[in-house]
Amino acid sequence: MGRAAAILFASEGARVIGCDVNTESALETLRLVKASQGDMASMQPCDLTDAKQCQALVDFAVSTYGRIDVLFNNAAMAYFGWIDQMTDEDWYKTITQELHLVFLLTKAAWPELARHGGSIVNTASVSARDRRARHRPRPRPTLRPARLQARARSAGHRTRRPDAGHQSERGSPQTHGRALRHR
Repeated sequence: MGRAAAILFASEGARVIGCDVNTESALETLRLVKASQGDMASMQPCDLTDAKQCQALVDFAVSTYGRIDVLFNNAAMAYFGWIDQMTDEDWYKTITQELHLVFLLTKAAWPELARHGGSIVNTASVSARDRRARHRPRPRPTLRPARLQARARSAGHRTRRPDAGHQSERGSPQTHGRALRHR
């Protein structure tokens, strides 16, 4: 998923910084992006569960391209099992490799993102790799935000874009309690 995102972002004109704990995989992504005329640099190996390596990645991005506009958190490694079969070690590894790394990289990038009004995108999916996922019952599709807004307007309710956030007492845009800056 990270490789596909890097290729897509680069094809749209983004200058991409990548990282991976697996050097071979990182170099292959770099090769594919450059082969499609994309602009990318990569730091590998890079372990995002280490705060110092997160800061090094941010420093690398800023020294390479001058700023960070978007932080795309995609790295993760989960360990699954029934509660009576999962070890404490696997539980703690999941928390570290699913949650802590997002926190650590976001914390390291925050000053740069706030300075330039950047965005944070968090994503994760095991369905892409879990063959059993296609045999699980799918949730019923929900209405798209545009349809929900249209229905609310027809019922006389005022709406706003779901990504517009709300104004805090200080007047800065916020969403889910985290300050965001919009362009």
